[in-house]
Amino acid sequence: MRVELHNNEPPPPTAEWTEVSEISEVSFRVQVGPVEVGTLMGVPLLDGPDLAFAGPGWYRIRIAARGRDEASGGSESLTGPFFEHDAIAVRRAPRAPAISRERLPSASVASSHPGITGG
Repeated sequence: MRVELHNNEPPPPTAEWTEVSEISEVSFRVQVGPVEVGTLMGVPLLDGPDLAFAGPGWYRIRIAARGRDEASGGSESLTGPFFEHDAIAVRRAPRAPAISRERLPSASVASSHPGITGG
């Protein structure tokens, strides 16, 4: 999992993401922090950043996932090519409608979905 904090709208996921299974972006409001990324075990991500890095207010979080279909196929390796990978990008931004797209090749993300990529 990669977590990035941005001052402006972040760029789309990088070239290493040859296939994006799903990309979603939603607003969230922080009244009191910190806001942490949790693991499947219900504990905060070790050494994870505070997603409310600019204090109280509205933020946007974009989550891109790849390998989701392969991960659900029961791969035994947690680090091999068949494990889900997530890229999380957070920025301070006004409240806006949620956006979600499934099964997007990275070229499509960059060219066809400016609401997600900032294009």
